[in-house]
Amino acid sequence: MSTEVIQWTIQDVANWLTANSFQEFIPIFQENEIDGDTFVNLTETMISKIFPKMKDQVKFIRLRQSLKTEMPSKTTHTNHETSFGISHGSIATISQNIAQTVWPAYYQLPKFPLAIQKKLDEESSDFCSSTGRSKWRSKIIQTLFDQMSSYTWYPTSEQYNRVCSALVTKYQFLRDRTGKGYESWHEILKNKFKKERSPLVDIEEINKVRSRFGKAKNQMISQSTQQTCITKNVTNKETEDLSVVQDMHQKRQRSEESESGEDAHSIGIHVEKMRTECMKRTPNIRLLQDCMARTRNERTDYMKYHSTKETLSRYPALKIPAILVLEFESILDANIEKNILNNLALVAQKVIDECHRREVGVDICAELAEAKKTHIDLAHKGLSMAAAVLLLPLLFKESPRSLYLINEEPRTPNPVLYIKGRALVEESLLEILMEGEKVCEVDDLTMALTVLMAIHFIFNIEYAAKMKNTLKFVEKFLMCHNAETKIPPTVIKMANFLFD
Repeated sequence: MSTEVIQWTIQDVANWLTANSFQEFIPIFQENEIDGDTFVNLTETMISKIFPKMKDQVKFIRLRQSLKTEMPSKTTHTNHETSFGISHGSIATISQNIAQTVWPAYYQLPKFPLAIQKKLDEESSDFCSSTGRSKWRSKIIQTLFDQMSSYTWYPTSEQYNRVCSALVTKYQFLRDRTGKGYESWHEILKNKFKKERSPLVDIEEINKVRSRFGKAKNQMISQSTQQTCITKNVTNKETEDLSVVQDMHQKRQRSEESESGEDAHSIGIHVEKMRTECMKRTPNIRLLQDCMARTRNERTDYMKYHSTKETLSRYPALKIPAILVLEFESILDANIEKNILNNLALVAQKVIDECHRREVGVDICAELAEAKKTHIDLAHKGLSMAAAVLLLPLLFKESPRSLYLINEEPRTPNPVLYIKGRALVEESLLEILMEGEKVCEVDDLTMALTVLMAIHFIFNIEYAAKMKNTLKFVEKFLMCHNAETKIPPTVIKMANFLFD
């Protein structure tokens, strides 16, 4: 076959593959009497030019193999061994590229497409807006991925950090508001690599890494199984040693009491003093706060083995919202109530606007609009903050029932707000309930949010699964509690959007 026909075929493949399926391309090979061997050689020549991305090269090879089996006998009488060898060569070529791991000593950001670069230079708001954020950030991630994958398909944490750090250093307006400033970019880029690697099942180097991690995972499962067996085998011995453990626990408890300057007798006095004071119409908050501080160690241990009802009976000061907040702030050594109010004021209107745009929380938004008509302008800010408390779970696509219920008594053991009446009406009854027990009444929704967070910390309660992102957002970005725990990417993205 002449060189001119081959050249024409390569150009035609490039054109046809952009608009047509492989099956529609078969007649071209039949018309030019191109046999299977020539077809394979042609694809070897043009594969890297037509498909610069490796995942597309792999897809092309697979489709080529299926095409060869479906072509008429005239074009598919190729020696089977020859076809296999060439196909294996294609995979080997791609594997060689994937295995390349020479990372530059001084990393530089890639050249972004003109449209993206223009928006970056202009510090366009599209990167942060609710409508264009996902689109334009995805374009940046795609460019970074294309560059990084030319070096390695399994970047290390340091390489991810260097790339993301370089990005937010050069374009400061892309920085996250928390941490190192690029955690959300790191997570998105890491997920991009996982997604792009998943279809590459024919690449030996990727399969090697997968099998290595698979073995490690299996070993972990095996170790877990072995540990379970060991645990079962030593159950009897643990039972025999129970008296020893209890004795150690009592010694440790006595040690902690001595460190706090309190013993069983003095703690009993403080508990009784607390009960007497709580029976008064207007209890002394300072006195109760002192009793709470002196009984903190004993109370923490007591909560582990007693119900909410028993705990509230022994420590009635926990039924007073002001005491809950003061105890909460004492534990974290921060002005939590002030932080929540200040930060909620910053994001409240944006929460409302975004819910309106998504068409969620329609009833609450309508009630807010109606309430503003009957209140003076000075009260509108407070109403917006109260509405934002109710709408916040909807932004995270979580169930509000795990945070509050309106005119419906809760059935969950977790702390939850019970609203009797209309949510934004001052006359409505707001109660905090836990394990079916009424903990306290609160005056408004912002105080309710603060008290709910206080109860989670004081009683050491894990966040409900259906409310985890919302409460994590409150903890990290409204309370400003900087505990060294991982923040979900969804929470970081929402914080970046709301505080922008």
